[in-house]
Order: sequence, then C-alpha cells, then structure tokens
Amino acid sequence: MRIRAFVVLSLVMLLSHPAVAIDHRVALRADQSRAAGETDAIQELIAQLGSDDFTKRRDAEAKLIELGGAAFDALQDAQTDPDLEIATQSQYLLHRVPIDWARDTDVEEVRELMANYAKVNGRERREIVTQLKDLKAGAGLGALSRIAHYELSPALAKHAALAVLSGRSEHEKNATAQAKLINTEIGDSPRDSAAWLRLYAAQLSDSESVNPGWLKLIDGEIAQMKEDQDRTNLSTLLKLMEFHVQLCKDHGQAESLFESLRRRVDLLIAEFGQAREAIAPDIQWCIKNKQWAALDLLEKHYEKLIKDDRLLLYLAAAARSARGEYDAAQEFAERAYKHVAVGHKDSDLEERSHIGDLIADLGYHDWAEREWQFVIENAPLTSTESMIARSSVANWCLHDRGEDKEAAELLGEVCDAVDNDEELKAALQTNSEASYYLNKVLRTQRDYFTACYLASEKDYKGQRKSLERAYSRNHKDPDVLIAMYRLKEGDDTYRERVKGRIVRALAEVEQEIEGNPAEPNGYNHYAWLVSNTEGDYDKAVQYSLKSLELRPETPSYLDTLGRCYYSAGDLDKAVETQRKAVAMHPNVKVMQKQLEVFEKAQAEKKKKS
Repeated sequence: MRIRAFVVLSLVMLLSHPAVAIDHRVALRADQSRAAGETDAIQELIAQLGSDDFTKRRDAEAKLIELGGAAFDALQDAQTDPDLEIATQSQYLLHRVPIDWARDTDVEEVRELMANYAKVNGRERREIVTQLKDLKAGAGLGALSRIAHYELSPALAKHAALAVLSGRSEHEKNATAQAKLINTEIGDSPRDSAAWLRLYAAQLSDSESVNPGWLKLIDGEIAQMKEDQDRTNLSTLLKLMEFHVQLCKDHGQAESLFESLRRRVDLLIAEFGQAREAIAPDIQWCIKNKQWAALDLLEKHYEKLIKDDRLLLYLAAAARSARGEYDAAQEFAERAYKHVAVGHKDSDLEERSHIGDLIADLGYHDWAEREWQFVIENAPLTSTESMIARSSVANWCLHDRGEDKEAAELLGEVCDAVDNDEELKAALQTNSEASYYLNKVLRTQRDYFTACYLASEKDYKGQRKSLERAYSRNHKDPDVLIAMYRLKEGDDTYRERVKGRIVRALAEVEQEIEGNPAEPNGYNHYAWLVSNTEGDYDKAVQYSLKSLELRPETPSYLDTLGRCYYSAGDLDKAVETQRKAVAMHPNVKVMQKQLEVFEKAQAEKKKKS
C-alpha cells in the first residue's frame, strides 16, 4: 500500500488545528438526497484517490473539495476503506471540505452565531451549541442538526444532537415540519449523531408510542463506550438515557422505562462498583414521578441487592408510603432498621447516622430519629458519630416539636462531659473534626436551644445571654442572628449592634459565594438571613432561586424561598412555594407554621382588596 509523506504530514497538521478556516466555500446542497448518478460519480472520485496516477489523484481531490458537503458523507464512509491510501486521503479531505455553516434560510440570530463557527475552537463551538439550544421556539434546530451532521469531533457532534433532543417539548408543537427539517439537514449521513437525529425525527412523527430503536441505539452506545471513548463517553450516554427515560415516562411505557433504568443502573455499577449509588437515584426518581409499574419491575430485578442494603430498604419503604401502603412501608422500614451491616460496629454506626440524614431529607423523620437514637445509645458519648446524631435529633425532632429544653440537654451531655474531664478535652483538641462539631456546632446549638426555651418562659434577659454565648462561638449562624433581631426586650442600641452583625455576616457569606459559586448553601444562608431580618429582599429571592437551581427540589431551600417571597410581598408565590415544601416534608412543624402565617397574610390581603 502507498502512503505519501506529504499526505501524512498535512493530515497531522490539520488534526492539530481543528478550527482551520477555509477561505473558499461552496454552498451545501439544500436537498441531501442525491441522485444515483451523482452518488456514483462521487464514489468514482473516491476510488481515484487510490490511483497510481498522481494526476488522477490530485484531480479527484480537487473535485471532491469542490463538491463540499455533497461529498462529506461518502468521505466519512471511505475512512474505513480497505485501501489504506483511500482511507487516509478521505480522512485528510474531510478537513478540507468547505462547510457553509450559516444558511440564508436561517433566522438572523442563527446566522450570527454560525458565521464564525469554522474559525473557533472546540470550547467556543460548545458555547455556540448551548446558545443555539437556548433560542426561543426551537429556532436553532436546523443549525444544531447541521452540526450533528458535519462537525468532525464525534463528541461535539453528539453534544449538538443532545441539544436537539432537549427541545422535544417545543418540537412536538410542529412535529411534522421539524422532523422534515432534521431529515433534510442530516440526509443519509452514516454518523452516530445523525443516526440519533434520524431516530428522533421518526419519534416526532409518531406521538403514540416510544420507538423501540432507542434501546438498540443505547445498547450500541454502551458497546461503543467500552471500545472507543473518543466516540462516546459516560456523560453523553447518561444524557441520552435521561432523554429516553423521560420519553418513556411521558408516553406511559413502563416496560421500556424499566429497561432504560436497568441499563443505567448496570452501567453505573460496572463503572463504579457501587450498587447503592447506582440504584438509589432511580428508585427516588420513580417515587418522585409516581412511576410505580416501572419501580415494581426495578425492585424485582434488583431484589437481592435491595434486601441487603439498609438505605435501599428505606427507599422501598418510602415508595410504599408514597403509594398509601402504610403497613407495607412500616414493614420495610423495620427490616431496614434491623438490617445488620457487614463490617465493623463503628462503620455501622456511621452509616446509620448518615442514612438518618438521608431519610430525614425525604421527610421520614420518625424513621430517621430511630436511627439517630440507635447511634446515640451505642456510640461513645464524645465520638463524632454521637455528636452528629445528637445534633440531628435536636434540630429535626426536638426543636421542631418545641422541646427546646430537651434539645439543649441532649447536646449538653457531650459538652459537660468534655468540660468535666481535662484528659478527654485534651484528646478532643487533637481531633479537628470532633473539635469542630463540639465547639462550632454542639455548643452553639445548645446555647441557641436554651435561648429558645428561655424565650418560651419569657425570660428575655436569660435568652439574650444565651444568644450572646452562641454568637461568640459562631457569628454567622443565621438562626442565632434572627433570634437576636427579634429579641423582645432589646433596646435601640442593641438592635443597631445586631443589624451591624447581620451586615457583617452577610458580607462574609457573599465572599464565600464568590469563592465557591457552585455551592448552594451560601445562597440559601444569605436568603434565609435576609428574609427573616432586613436587607435586599429581591436579591434574597434571586439567591434562593439560585440555590434551588443548583440543588433542585430541596424542601429546606423551598422553605427559604417561601419566606423570601413573603418578605418581598409576593404572598401568592409565598403560599404556593411553601405548600410545595410542606408537601415534601409533611412532618416538619416549623414549615407548617410558616405556611399558616403566609396563608393568613394572603387571606387578609384578599379581604382588603
């Protein structure tokens, strides 16, 4: 076989500069379905690339470049030609074929975005794909399909295809026309990304069922990922699966939904070896979306894995509770509680404390409290596990029930034990994690709960002293600052001092947000503090929305957003948001009380109007 040195050198140079601009352009053919004669002519030119005659080879190269996009698909196929010369030259020519990325038929916004597509690098091309996806009314569909067809990077071509799939709800409004546009853009392209869109166009044309081709396509991608991660990767594959899962849900296809979920679980187990982490999100998704038939199939398929895992048993219990099967829910919760974890006793206690937090986040505080109490009763008094569990019981359960004295006493048991034992105190100081929980969390919370109890006894001087002790330990704690702000017998001087403390705390929280803008807790902290005291309420709303953007459907963040809307004067949104938070956490009394306040204010406003 013949490989000329200048061809190899040119190819290497072009591959190292994927954004080389082509000055001369030939417009793409509007109709990608070519006549048989034209197809034959292109195939003849490609065959000529392997000719022994140099002049014929150069003539074929020039004509294929002149054909532009019309020759693109044939050159794609020819990359695997058994004649190495043809295969090498075809790959080389793919980088020389001029693509007219912008069309006269595109809307102005699309033409502006695509005008420089050939000249920018891969990162900038990804940004263009995102901007096209975000255009209103699906205006970027044609250009995205074009990128999926002609973009030489398989990863970026699939990124564009996923952007198309994300617009399904908009495309379905005019499905026939959109399917035709997609097919016109991708033509007979043999590329994976084009195959996705060809199947998507067929799906748009059939609104009654889920095309079975999706599972075959997903299986193909899974096999491909094992062989060539340059063509596909885990992130791309999971996004494709996510699309199919939602499609099955919308069409009520339980068996296909299960098959997609099963593939996702198996893929994640194969990649990371963690059954719990692979199965738990899909069980939670089924619960949230009430996909009971698919969940039944999922539980049956992974029955052995579920019965051997405490968290998965609790999720199975939560699923039955959500379906109104309360006896079965309690039975599964009992099995979860009695489950004996394999390993050391200490690791079992740590897991119980962690699982208590997880199921409390789902709203099952009675199950969570029992796990935390188990840790409290079995862990060493001053261990980190004991302190975390005590803090959880004090906050989620005792304080929520108004049992603030008991909450303070539960935390005080650890604090007093350390204070009365110099040897233990010295030992804890060498353990940074335990020392943090003791001094920053337990001591602060004990003083705060003591202050809450004293307020209920109308001992406001004692309340103030306890709050000052809590503040000295953690000057940013929002609940401590809110309690200070609302202190009944504080004079003007004290109120101004508290306002200054709040401003200082907010400034520090803002710095934390700037340092880690992807962390939602900072936004929630700022929003909760401002909405319960004073400040920029509109900014608090925006920060609260940002926290939910980063961690969607979090009940405590929704509770904050409800409060922000209330403080900003939007009572309708406050009630709507708070009802959603309460629905997700029906056992949290402080959320219910806040909803009552909002509903009362809304009713009074309606009376006046």
